[in-house]
Amino acid sequence: MRIQNTSTIKRAKVMMLVYGAADVGKSRWLATATDPLIVDLEHGLQSLSDKHIDFVSVDSYKEFVSILPEIRNYIKRADQSPITLCIDSLTELADYCLKEFCAEQKDQRRAYPMFYDAMIDLIKEIRALPCHTVFTAKHDMLDVNGLTVHAPRMPWRKLQSEVLHLFSNILYVGKNTKGQSVATATSRDVCAAKDRSGRLSKPLDIDVVSIAQVIQKVANG
Repeated sequence: MRIQNTSTIKRAKVMMLVYGAADVGKSRWLATATDPLIVDLEHGLQSLSDKHIDFVSVDSYKEFVSILPEIRNYIKRADQSPITLCIDSLTELADYCLKEFCAEQKDQRRAYPMFYDAMIDLIKEIRALPCHTVFTAKHDMLDVNGLTVHAPRMPWRKLQSEVLHLFSNILYVGKNTKGQSVATATSRDVCAAKDRSGRLSKPLDIDVVSIAQVIQKVANG
């Protein structure tokens, strides 16, 4: 028997979800990850035209699934120079997935559970990749016990609820009173956000703090 101590545990990989309204800087923040590879489902990377970022353009759920083995091989080849896989966005991927399952099923009541299972399996498959992963998501507003809460938008409430459990780190990006885009990982009853590492207790100015720094802090302290 080998007794270990929890203080020695290091998270080799981080899977993070970043969501917020349009034009708060989510896509541009992706450029601050370590050697990012962006899977672009939203076709909204114009703000990165001044950067030199590798990306793959995807137009359907089936196309995403078909290129996943190539992405896995790309990541393995880059083992000596780790990349960060960035998926922009999970919302768009789920929208594609639901649309395709609904088109294939005459009975829509069957399509939704199949869509749900497919998305959960896909997220878990991505989580198993040997790299850090950052998903973006669009913004939604929920009524929770009379409170209006910011949340990542998904096309079915059941998937939306499960997504909140699948990620260890969920950051909401919004504007503060000074008009700065800040990311928060603490809910404070106004947004769905969390940080299981306990190391992201303060709002982060995304023009100052990079995603690479956030991942480093979460993974290694």
